[in-house]
Amino acid sequence: MHVFTLYFGWPAGAVYSNLLASAICAALVWWRIRARMIAHHVEQLAQRDRHHAEHMDALSLETPGGLAAVMAEVKDARMAAESAHGTIQGFALVTGAPEPAATRMRKTVPKDPAPPAPPAGMGTRIAPKTPRGKA
Repeated sequence: MHVFTLYFGWPAGAVYSNLLASAICAALVWWRIRARMIAHHVEQLAQRDRHHAEHMDALSLETPGGLAAVMAEVKDARMAAESAHGTIQGFALVTGAPEPAATRMRKTVPKDPAPPAPPAGMGTRIAPKTPRGKA
């Protein structure tokens, strides 16, 4: 009880000044905590932006490596395939072999397929030779 009387200043009458100082201190503490939270959030956003920029650089065709290297390999593979196709056509012209005709799709599954075998380890149920209760 003695602490409250000194804080509120009952003998001297300094009640409102202490309440005002408490409100100001509480506001400053709240402002400081809120500023730290906002700074932490801004740092996380900046980190995400840096991470996003790294990925965008890897996906850009102008930067060396990344997607540009993949696209160069695809282009080389396509050129090699076209070159091989042209070579094969040239051999066909030299040998006089006719171009292969388009083949028709055939069904490879029979009309009445056999039922699938049970998986290994699952086995079939073995029934006893005599019914239970008649032994």
